[in-house]
Amino acid sequence: MQLTDKIKKYHKIIGITILFLLVIGIVVTGGNELNITLASEIDASYPYDVVVAGNYAYYGDRDHIVVSDISDVTNPQEIGRLDLSSRSNDIAISGDYAYVANGGNGLVILDITEPAAPEKVGSYVTDSAYELDVVGNYAYLIDGETTGIVIIDVTNPKSPSLAKIYNLQRRPNDIAIVGNYAYVATGSVGLIILDITEPTAPMNVGIYREGYEFVAKGVAVKDNYAYVATGSDGLKIIDITNPKSPSLIGNPEVGFITNCFSVSNNYLYVEQYSEFDIMSGFHSKKLVILDITDPTIPRIVGKYKIEQVLSCTIKDNYVFVATGNDGVKILSTN
Repeated sequence: MQLTDKIKKYHKIIGITILFLLVIGIVVTGGNELNITLASEIDASYPYDVVVAGNYAYYGDRDHIVVSDISDVTNPQEIGRLDLSSRSNDIAISGDYAYVANGGNGLVILDITEPAAPEKVGSYVTDSAYELDVVGNYAYLIDGETTGIVIIDVTNPKSPSLAKIYNLQRRPNDIAIVGNYAYVATGSVGLIILDITEPTAPMNVGIYREGYEFVAKGVAVKDNYAYVATGSDGLKIIDITNPKSPSLIGNPEVGFITNCFSVSNNYLYVEQYSEFDIMSGFHSKKLVILDITDPTIPRIVGKYKIEQVLSCTIKDNYVFVATGNDGVKILSTN
């Protein structure tokens, strides 16, 4: 084979390789298919969480929990607030009650039958409550001074009682409950799966972990997949079809992922920690939306640069984001 023929052959191979890589890049990164714009803002002092129930948004404002009417998302109106004397780290709504992980006050339960006049009706004191999920008659609480899950019976919201403290040997970072299983992001220990069919006697049935660099920071679950934020190791997609034997099916190139917040329809909402911003002197952060119609090939379909994403919740085509210093931002994804 002459030299010119070899060169042509190598050029062809290189061209095919580049095309293949471009296709893979498109599959993984997608494009800004969602037109994300700022619809409105709510002035609040360092809200850690925001949740939406019906036409109302519930969020923290220093030591208060605040309720705003969002019937018109472009013009939210505060209608009620209550002083809880500690920060609302996490909020869950179930029926006529709001359950608040309220720092040193532990679990605080509010009657929100009248959203404009939330009323504290019960509490269970722990040292430093910062994360929770509520399913049925039980609240599953993560407390900063407990290396496990604090399970509280809230059958009577006015008199919650301890059902069980399940020790995980390490303080968890996040919890998501689907069906009879709790998925717990537990740092370097990994993703722990608990069978909570009997809430007073949970059983550790499965765990997913890798090497020392794997740190489970946050978790969101949809169908048979758990989406785990691992920081510098990005996003891990775990097949949990068999909770006793979870397995990795994907680790897409989506950057440094610090948390997984919500799954709505076929979209996953995560916080991406990205490049250093010379102007601000900080690393920039983005709310990133991924299409997970095919969990094995998630695609980035939208990004929105934001100072901080502490939590987010979805209502229709709007994303409500608790941003810390910038209050609550309401983003349109039309």
